[in-house]
Amino acid sequence: MNIILKDVKYPVMNFSLTNNVVEPNGSINLQTKIHYETKLVRGNDNLKIFSLNVKVGSDETNNSPYNIEVVADGIYEVTDFDKDLFVNVAFDIMFVYVQSTISNMLKIAGFKPIYLPRPPVQKDNKNTLDGLVISGKD
Repeated sequence: MNIILKDVKYPVMNFSLTNNVVEPNGSINLQTKIHYETKLVRGNDNLKIFSLNVKVGSDETNNSPYNIEVVADGIYEVTDFDKDLFVNVAFDIMFVYVQSTISNMLKIAGFKPIYLPRPPVQKDNKNTLDGLVISGKD
């Protein structure tokens, strides 16, 4: 299989503050949800879109002072398509884009940047790792 990343688009980049107050030198508990989806491009069998949605922030159980949502769409040219291999490779590539975007958004907003660990992608497209909730749909 040959994969070429042609373009990356960010249809969603949201940052909002919550009502949670964190003391200086206090810890922040984050809820992180990751969802991916593969899409076909009509009229071109070699183009595939891999959409990665990452949400970081608060829910009822934590104290995050912010909520972030980033959706990144990678447009790939793929020959000799293998679905499992494509999902793993595209996830690796797009996760780096989203990871750095979230860190930069936090820096610009005056918060310490965070490092999101790259979770493994399972064949059943569902996995949980250190508070990361991952779901996928092909």
